[in-house]
Amino acid sequence: MFTELLQQLVIIDTDSNFAYVGELVETSDHFVRLRGVSIYDRHEARISLDKFVVECATYGAPAAREEILVLLPRVVAVSRLSDVILP
Repeated sequence: MFTELLQQLVIIDTDSNFAYVGELVETSDHFVRLRGVSIYDRHEARISLDKFVVECATYGAPAAREEILVLLPRVVAVSRLSDVILP
């Protein structure tokens, strides 16, 4: 399902308060593994998710976690960071 995105920087939006930007390094039937992860928290963020993603695409994504697993049932959308349309 996500094999064409392996080893690429991706944005994962979830049905929770969090979205993630990081390198997709592994997929399974239950989760995806990201490395060098920047985390966006909708409740604590001072900017919109769109602005956060544009900043990550423009300046790079500052890693807050070395590695995380995201459960597939929580994933709403996945895209390459390089597919972000910059203003």
